[in-house]
Amino acid sequence: MFWPPSGNANSGFATIRLGDLFSCQTRLSIEIIFSLTLAISYEVSVHVLLRWVSVKRVYH
Repeated sequence: MFWPPSGNANSGFATIRLGDLFSCQTRLSIEIIFSLTLAISYEVSVHVLLRWVSVKRVYH
């Protein structure tokens, strides 16, 4: 009972705020990684499809 309860509550509040910030940043980075992966896979599939079409055109 030597520490003030307000200091304890403030540290808990700061921890909660830090956790919210971390989860928000994590969610944002996951969205960025997901959209980058989608864009890269889209580019690769378009490239492969165009190459397949050009190969078909050459052989026929």
